[in-house]
Amino acid sequence: MKTRVTILASEPREFTNKSGKKTTTFICQCIVHGDKVEVGVLRLRESLVPGYVEGQAPVTPMPGDYLAEFGLQVAWDSKELGGTLKAFTPMNGSSAGRAVADVVAGKETKAPAQ
Repeated sequence: MKTRVTILASEPREFTNKSGKKTTTFICQCIVHGDKVEVGVLRLRESLVPGYVEGQAPVTPMPGDYLAEFGLQVAWDSKELGGTLKAFTPMNGSSAGRAVADVVAGKETKAPAQ
């Protein structure tokens, strides 16, 4: 499933796993454009941020429009199915300010159907 997401702001959070490796997850305030426009929070792992290079400092996601692709994942411990973010791609020529203005004016657009 693909959907358009507008990042308004993001904040990095650093986590350390059991082996001591540090990873960064960005907590992003977003507008989700779908059948119904909603506001929410997206947990975006550093490896999905456009411009990410392994071994370098994390790149903060810029405010603007992105195409988010979701899929299913099986949990290794409980074997339960759950949703997961598979890809996160910037939409060219889009800004967060324009997306917010479109939502307020009722002219928001959805992600292209795939």
